[in-house]
Amino acid sequence: MSLDEGVYFDRLFVEYSPLLTEKKRELFEMYFRLDLSLSEIAEINGVTRQSVLDGIASVKKQLSDYESKLGYLKKKNEVYALIDRLSDENASVGEQIKKVLGEG
Repeated sequence: MSLDEGVYFDRLFVEYSPLLTEKKRELFEMYFRLDLSLSEIAEINGVTRQSVLDGIASVKKQLSDYESKLGYLKKKNEVYALIDRLSDENASVGEQIKKVLGEG
């Protein structure tokens, strides 16, 4: 997995994690955020490496499906691109929009 792919899935996770089950959130966090190996995760959960790999693939697919159906991350990125294009005189408006989006 490339760094860009990891960052992309982390951003999807930030937006859509409330829609995942607790077990899938834990699996994602162990693999992507804590950087545990498949073997370490398998040992912690008392399962096989293959089931961990299948679970990670399932989480990635579910996050991708949410984004393809809802498109929230894409829309959010487009809004930020527009904010960046605001002139200096409209900078305060951009900051207010960022606050509304929870980023300011």
